[in-house]
Amino acid sequence: MKNKLFLGLYTMFLFVLMISAVEAKNSCEKNECDITITINLVAAGGNQETINKWIQDIEDVWNGPVKGNGDSPTYGECRCPVHFEVNFSGFVASCNNTAAGGWHCIEITQGYANDSSGKKYRGYMRGVSGKGSSISGWWSSDHMNKPVTIENTTYELVHDAAHEAGHMLGLGDDYNSTTNTYGNNIMGRTWGDDAKPTQEQINKAVENNCKPEDRECPDECCCANGYIDKHKDEECDPFASPQGCREKEDCGFDCKCIKRPFCGDGNISTEIGEECEPSRKPTGCKEDEECTEECLCEKKEENLSIKITSPSNNTTISGEKSVKTSVISSENVEKVKFYIDEILKYTDYSEPYSWRLDAADYEAGEHILKAVVWSIKGTSAEDSITIITEEAENETEGGNGGGGGGARTCGNGICSVELEENCENCPADCVCETGVCDVTNPLADPFGCYVPYGDIE
Repeated sequence: MKNKLFLGLYTMFLFVLMISAVEAKNSCEKNECDITITINLVAAGGNQETINKWIQDIEDVWNGPVKGNGDSPTYGECRCPVHFEVNFSGFVASCNNTAAGGWHCIEITQGYANDSSGKKYRGYMRGVSGKGSSISGWWSSDHMNKPVTIENTTYELVHDAAHEAGHMLGLGDDYNSTTNTYGNNIMGRTWGDDAKPTQEQINKAVENNCKPEDRECPDECCCANGYIDKHKDEECDPFASPQGCREKEDCGFDCKCIKRPFCGDGNISTEIGEECEPSRKPTGCKEDEECTEECLCEKKEENLSIKITSPSNNTTISGEKSVKTSVISSENVEKVKFYIDEILKYTDYSEPYSWRLDAADYEAGEHILKAVVWSIKGTSAEDSITIITEEAENETEGGNGGGGGGARTCGNGICSVELEENCENCPADCVCETGVCDVTNPLADPFGCYVPYGDIE
């Protein structure tokens, strides 16, 4: 069949006979939902550079947007993707006896080709392929795919090779000889925006070249084909744009919308990197960790502090004075220790963490009062102030005066329970002759000494 180009200049299309006893007509292969049609081609004359340009034109046009909808080529109700390829086997001496060789064969010439009536063509194919069978023709290397001027408009990009390939796929010219008009598609016009295959032409090419079992497009091919097929009860399609789901939903591979996991949805979704969920109890973090707003577990920042609230800094003390503290901790507190000039004086294991200080126990003058808080994890914090001690006004020497009694100082050799001395805050006077010093043990004596059962004689 002839492919006329407007104003009498059309393509000269010629197919070469491959010297081979093996039939190599168009082939069709289906891989899952994809259909691939291969045009098997040889050439007589010309060069590889020219062949490559024509092959590129064929594959670009037939794999490009379909006329009318702009989509890639598909076939069937579920729109199975269709791909077109050209398999160029090489050059042969001539295209004689093409059918025996089984290849589409083009004879490459330089000038225009003339048919039996003397008309000139840029390219020409002898007939139309039937079911992928081989045909031959002439193509002009000087004129195929070269610019053409039609009705005072010059078209630089002309798709003669793609048009002639349509004949190899079993398609005829879309030309009305009665009205002398061409169809608005690649089989009618090789120039301009109309030079594209229609969906009808894609369907016919598939049916001409593929066996029924090779072109079957089953229902399972509908999902993920880039379209939302409502007639197949699809809610969405993961390759459609937009997919068809609402905000915070994703399209599953069954083409149903599913809620998208997100931090704060009440679930720990490891597939999106979540380690925990702040709205859950437990959150999913370890005991020493906390769940962040990003659903990640982070080590807790321990908040431990102590402040001496009484007495205040640089306070002058005479007689007894209660030392009070304020403790803030994110962990459980084990104890608070009180020091005078870095010497441990008292340990308190329960709130309100205080100690009764007697100025008479220390030389008159400045001293550093320090309180150290310890958590059950072994971390600590401290606060220190300066105090000034002086003798009480009613204090007398000797200890024999009425009411005075004399000053009590740790180290005077007397362990005084009344003054809350024990083996820990006054080890010089309160010596554990047997056992160990353990003021926290409920079985310890009044001085804080504990004798294990095994040590009792």
